[in-house]
Amino acid sequence: MTRLFVSDLHLETPESLQFQAFSRMLDRESRRVDEIFLLGDLCEVWIGDDDDGPLARSLTKVLAAASTRIPVYAMAGNRDFLFGTAFETTTGCRLLPDPFRLENGTLLSHGDAFCTEDKDYQELRALLRSPAWQQGILERSLQERREMAAAMRAQSKASNANKPENIMDVSRGCTFTRGVAATCSAPGRAAVGRSRKRHRVS
Repeated sequence: MTRLFVSDLHLETPESLQFQAFSRMLDRESRRVDEIFLLGDLCEVWIGDDDDGPLARSLTKVLAAASTRIPVYAMAGNRDFLFGTAFETTTGCRLLPDPFRLENGTLLSHGDAFCTEDKDYQELRALLRSPAWQQGILERSLQERREMAAAMRAQSKASNANKPENIMDVSRGCTFTRGVAATCSAPGRAAVGRSRKRHRVS
């Protein structure tokens, strides 16, 4: 079994070189590997499955094409935590809980839950993952959500600029007994890997 793990692409526009490269990779690898796992922060922001913007439409299209060939699994990160059941229906992807353990014991996680030294972020993460908070956000209009997402992104950048990078990565006290395909919340990193091998790209 050959598996492809992808994370932290932070896609923003379908016109970007990064999105075009991702689209080509999906088309190519969905004909070569057995399963694809998207482990969070696939896009810079996901304001809900009803988003009618260019990125949401294009992303749905390329994911749906890949999932007709092989199983594609997606895990929410700290940017796309509003992935929901409609996302699964339109893309053909299966949403995974975080963390998720494969049948061979390998633990998959976006990784931000293990950045335990960043206390402020963990409090925010708990709020963003709260079903009640998410429901309240999804009841707002798309325009309100876009404005809110832009404000949250600006606040996040300002906050991260004043934090030491080590607290934004997986804490040293977190240990695992099997291979982990996990990412971190530190900015400027993306990860792509096959099977148990991972490669970071900036």
